[in-house]
Amino acid sequence: MNEDELMKFCGRVLATLESLDKNDDELSERINRLIDNNRSNFNNLYSRLEEVEKKLSNLELKYSIMWWMFTVLFGALLSVIIYFKLV
Repeated sequence: MNEDELMKFCGRVLATLESLDKNDDELSERINRLIDNNRSNFNNLYSRLEEVEKKLSNLELKYSIMWWMFTVLFGALLSVIIYFKLV
């Protein structure tokens, strides 16, 4: 290998290394953007899940109150029926 070919080869190696370094920087930026997007998506999902949990808790409370009201009303109706049956 003569000196000119060696210089061309070294130039190609340096160009390849610079290209790899540039690609590495671009890849690092893309990975960071993906991580940020995933974090924001997770935050959105978590906030929506909290909203659903609150709504479900409210519905559970409403159904519990309705259950106790119907139980009391059924007991009152049963008491009235028994009262009129005995009188």
